Amino acid sequence: MKKFSKLSIALFGMVLTLSSCDKLTTDVNLDLKQSVADIKLTLPIITDSMVNNEIVLVEQMIYLNVDSVLTANQIKKESIKSIYLKDAVVNLNPNQSVTDFSFIDYINLSFREESTSYKQVGSVTNADLNGNTTFTIKFPDSAIDPDNAINLVDYFGKTNFYISMTGKATTVTTDKTRTTATINYVVTYKP
Repeated sequence: MKKFSKLSIALFGMVLTLSSCDKLTTDVNLDLKQSVADIKLTLPIITDSMVNNEIVLVEQMIYLNVDSVLTANQIKKESIKSIYLKDAVVNLNPNQSVTDFSFIDYINLSFREESTSYKQVGSVTNADLNGNTTFTIKFPDSAIDPDNAINLVDYFGKTNFYISMTGKATTVTTDKTRTTATINYVVTYKP
């Protein structure tokens, strides 16, 4: 009888432990880091009249199909807590007349969805551009600046987004400048 009681208590303890572990896993949010790579951006030829003026360097549509990322990772839409844009990394393509981004004093990046107006989401200065073949524009952090952070959950079902890069050119260029960008984002969900 004593052995049976000890065994019953041990089994009851295991059941409690397993059920509390099960509860812990459902209360945890997971982060899935994703990116949209190889976005081709072409900056215009900078003429004398553009130097020392703020100009539009790039304005174009980008395709972000968040729904397909969820499907590919077997994440249910209702389990999503947030999908925050983290940063955009822009690389200068090789083998062109421009060898770094020093011909630009600063860049401001704005973002919008088809039915909204542009909202500035980041910038880089000459210190980030001068002599560099790559730069990173960080988007507002949801923990620090929740009012300006871009949560793509607000845009479920949308795929066409637009970016605008404006900046002040400092030097004339003789050719268009070709770049490739990657936009990184984090999907937070409950498994």
